[in-house]
Amino acid sequence: MNYTSTKLLSALSCPQDKSLRDINFAPLGAAAWTTSGDLAQNGITAIAQAASGAMRSGQGFDPTRDSVSASIKNSLLLAAAQGYSRLAIPFIVSGIFKDRIDPGARKPEIAFIITQSIANSRGSVDVVIVAWDPSDKALFDQYVRDVNDPGITVQKGSITDFSCHHCPAIVNAANMEVVSAAACQGILQRRSMGASMGDQNRVPSTKRRKGLSPHSGRPTQTHRVKCQ
Repeated sequence: MNYTSTKLLSALSCPQDKSLRDINFAPLGAAAWTTSGDLAQNGITAIAQAASGAMRSGQGFDPTRDSVSASIKNSLLLAAAQGYSRLAIPFIVSGIFKDRIDPGARKPEIAFIITQSIANSRGSVDVVIVAWDPSDKALFDQYVRDVNDPGITVQKGSITDFSCHHCPAIVNAANMEVVSAAACQGILQRRSMGASMGDQNRVPSTKRRKGLSPHSGRPTQTHRVKCQ
C-alpha cells in the first residue's frame, strides 16, 4: 500500500498509517504545494509545506531523521512537478522539533541530513539553503563543500527575503496538520512557519477571519490522504 501523490501533495518514503485519515493528518515526512499570499508581491510565488512532524507528540507524530529527509525530498519533487527550477530551503527542524527526535539529534547532524537529502533528490532543481544564524551557515557551508554540487549554494538571511536567495519558491517548516489542510486547497490554511524556523523566517501574519483562508477568503477544508 502506498500513498497517492499528486502535484499538490507528495508523500514518497513516508511511513504508512491508515489512522491518519481519520484525524485528517498528512503523512509524516510529506509535503504540500501552496500559493504564497502576499509574498508573491516580492517575487516568492509558491511554498512547499514540509511536514517533518506534528504538533501532537507521540510515535508516528514526532519528527525522525527519516521524516526530515523525506520532507525535503518531497518538497523538491513538488517543485519539479510544478515547473520550478529554483527552491530556497531553510534550516528546518533546528528548534523544538529537533529536541523531539529520538534518539536526540544535534544541529550538525540535522544540517548534514538536510544537505544529503537535497543532493540526492534535487534533480534539475537548483537549491539555495538559507540560514539565519552565522553558525548555522557555517555548518551548511561545510557540508555543501563536501557534496561538491554546483546546484546547491548557501546564503545567510531570511527565507522570506527574495533578494537573499532569488528563488520564486521556498520551503516552509510546517507540520502534519497544516500540510493536510493545505494539500486539500492548494493554498495555505495558516501563515505560521513553525517554531523550528524562528521568528526571523516566518511569513508575515495577516488579518484573517475565523474559518477562512488568509489568502483566498474561501472556507478552510480538511484533507484525507488517500492510500492505494
